Amino acid sequence: MIDDVNRTVQILDKIEPKWKGRINWKKLDLCSGRWCVLGQVFGSYHIGLDRFKASQFNDLEPWKYGLSLRWFEDNEKNRLKLHNTWIYVLKGFVKKPDFKRSNRRKSNEQKSTRTTVKSS
Repeated sequence: MIDDVNRTVQILDKIEPKWKGRINWKKLDLCSGRWCVLGQVFGSYHIGLDRFKASQFNDLEPWKYGLSLRWFEDNEKNRLKLHNTWIYVLKGFVKKPDFKRSNRRKSNEQKSTRTTVKSS
């Protein structure tokens, strides 16, 4: 599976060079036309599949690229394995959100509201 996913990464690098900036790996859902890899990059799975097929001269079986599973392999265990493979690959180059910074901002706001409230 990882070879299939890496093949897709190389193709996406060619047809949509800034695709990595559009991926939110925390929302990745390979069963969703909107939140799958192609959905996040192109707006929908089908639009992305058309772009992908055009780059591969219409010789595309989505399962060969880690974009879906063959019908006889499509079960919970294999979906989780494919999902985890994408997460593993995506975590290598997708920027993680800075939670520490947002938490710091919230704690500063809480401190300022505490100091402005005075008892009479």
